[in-house]
Amino acid sequence: MNFIAFDRNSFGPSLKEDKLLKSLIQVDHDDFPQPWRVEDWHQLTFEHYGLYGSFESGDQEKSLQGFALFRELPGDETVHLLKVVTRSSARQQGLARKLLEFAFASQHERSFRSLYLEVEHDNQAALRFYESLGFKRYRELRHFYGPGRHGISMGGGIA
Repeated sequence: MNFIAFDRNSFGPSLKEDKLLKSLIQVDHDDFPQPWRVEDWHQLTFEHYGLYGSFESGDQEKSLQGFALFRELPGDETVHLLKVVTRSSARQQGLARKLLEFAFASQHERSFRSLYLEVEHDNQAALRFYESLGFKRYRELRHFYGPGRHGISMGGGIA
């Protein structure tokens, strides 16, 4: 498995036509329970975002196995994990952990020191996963994901 950090220059001049972005959208829609709308993806400029991908060897657009998307603001030591998605066929193999460890190492080199994220309160697998990475639960976020769908705010250090 190959891991790559992307930046704005990784995408073509027209995001709506970009093959990598289309791959991200496809994985998000195929393998994430609450995918973003295509319009939301097209509005991203990727200027202050960190995007990290995991690929099988070969053509990147065709072999994307997972990605992690962060909001990374210059001058701020804290990043916001917006989304981590792995293909259903690649789950339970440690891919998400390896992908995040790769991202954290890259972020640490650029002076980011902590992270926060939100996760649905009833997503026990995700809560256990983030806790296994050393993140702590901060607080409940009432109706964060919509009426009756509460979230948990989590965070911790990036090593």
